[in-house]
Amino acid sequence: MISAVQTVCIIWLVLGLGLEDTPAQSAPSAEAVITVSVFLETPASPFQPVEPTDKSQSVFFLDAVVNCASLTSGDEIGIFDGALCAGVWRVDAFPSATPATVYLQSADPIEGVLPGAHPGNPMLFKAWDSSSGTVTVLHVTHVVQGADPPVFQEGQTVTLALSNDETPPVARCRNIVVELDLDATVTITAEDVDDGSADNCGIAAMDVQPNFFTCAEIGANTVVLTVTDTSGNADVCEAVVTVADVLGVCVEGEGALPEYHTADQNADYRISLSELLRGIQFYNSGGLHCEEGTEDGYAPGPPGDTDCPPHASDYNPQDWRISLSELLRLIQFYNSGGYYWCPDEGTEDGCCPGPGPEPE
Repeated sequence: MISAVQTVCIIWLVLGLGLEDTPAQSAPSAEAVITVSVFLETPASPFQPVEPTDKSQSVFFLDAVVNCASLTSGDEIGIFDGALCAGVWRVDAFPSATPATVYLQSADPIEGVLPGAHPGNPMLFKAWDSSSGTVTVLHVTHVVQGADPPVFQEGQTVTLALSNDETPPVARCRNIVVELDLDATVTITAEDVDDGSADNCGIAAMDVQPNFFTCAEIGANTVVLTVTDTSGNADVCEAVVTVADVLGVCVEGEGALPEYHTADQNADYRISLSELLRGIQFYNSGGLHCEEGTEDGYAPGPPGDTDCPPHASDYNPQDWRISLSELLRLIQFYNSGGYYWCPDEGTEDGCCPGPGPEPE
């Protein structure tokens, strides 16, 4: 389509009407104004659709994105069967309120075969930018109505989204440690293992699987984070989720006792003086970290490895430090002659002070 823009140029002409050219007579004796109209052509749409036939279908657009931005009013989307343009939709807004009508091949008793899309052929899409005149090939990102991928089919309504973005996002993962709750379960989210995933146009969704853990998953578990961008492109990465039973909620067999407190190195439901001094060492060192080969699997002082289950005394909050209140809790167990598992009492760590039952 050609539109004209009129530019008016005013040209002033100085006319000397029989006067001699002398300094005293340098001013013009008359003036004339000429108006010139200049017409500038804007780019015309290259999409030339077939003539209407008696076979058609409708196409609605949720969105159409070129270079991370939606098409704007006046742009066009062409629907093609190979090189044949079967229909054109001029953008007004997204999602489209009125559909594009595409025409399929038909037979006329007088004119014979009327050109149009061939039933069953795949739909191809192109975008025309009315401001620059550029044409961009689009691909289908989502189909919410009709065949997926969309095909030409008389009477079938198609609703879809389009984009030229084929660059997948970059999924980035991090390993985490989680603790089972008093109900012996824990659920994680995609954000828990995401480590700054990114995309050139924007992330639409993130999902992590598996995301639910019980006593059966205590220890290291591999999960997969899936990152999907606004054009449907996706990328994945793996993270290790270490499930810890700090509260000792996992019981093996009827009547069995739960796991022991991490500080209880000889598993007798008592905190000895040497075990208490180990907790005090962590407190005085400003923290602790994982280290294989030690008496309890930890070593005093940050920084260090934190991929192992947290210490049972590190719970409020779990920050790889033993606070004064957490240390006083361990001293309470020492002074009380032991501890025992009492999840129904609502204590901060699931344990109660005092002698515990003997292991079966």
